[in-house]
Amino acid sequence: MKIPVDKIFFINLDRSHVRLATLQDHLKRLQITDKDGREPIRFPALNGNQATHGFITKKQNGQPGLPLSSGEKGCHASHRALLQMQIENNWEYVMYLEDDVRFIRTALFKLIENWHKLPEFDFFNLSWRYYKNPKVQIKEPVDFPIPRLTKGNGMWLTHCYILSLHGARKCEEHTRIQSHSIDWHYAGIQSWMPSIGFPFGTIATQEARGSGMKSTIIHT
Repeated sequence: MKIPVDKIFFINLDRSHVRLATLQDHLKRLQITDKDGREPIRFPALNGNQATHGFITKKQNGQPGLPLSSGEKGCHASHRALLQMQIENNWEYVMYLEDDVRFIRTALFKLIENWHKLPEFDFFNLSWRYYKNPKVQIKEPVDFPIPRLTKGNGMWLTHCYILSLHGARKCEEHTRIQSHSIDWHYAGIQSWMPSIGFPFGTIATQEARGSGMKSTIIHT
């Protein structure tokens, strides 16, 4: 299945060999490629010590919560590194994946088949949940052959999303200082650009915790 994007990247820690093998098997079985037939590219995940962006506490950002974990810092840094690659290379659309993403074959095929019917977007979250940020979520239904497509903000989770070049620039600008997880920041940034998405489990999901693939990030 060819996704109509310039590049597809997936983020994977060097030590996460099982996660890498199972994701690569999943992507190959679905024959997922970018628009030019190239297979998804592995991006070695960064850790908190490799982060080059700035930090403030949640309290400084007007929110309660514990200090950021090293995993949250590394995740944020990894997504930012890919943002910078997209911007530097002027890739018009890039798909960002994490190594626990799993696509629903028939739904993904139908999405690709009807891609030309999507509204214009800068941020497209293919598998989102809502966790009370922003406090008032904007969510409007979009008429599309696959039900549950919405436009608005507050779309959490970063295991499967697409950014336009303009969207990447906006995200890079507004993630230079981190106070929360990358999900928290993106959920708010969506208010400043055309953003659409499908709820979790419509197009994609995450590998179940029961499989032994629990999150590699401690969330605070």
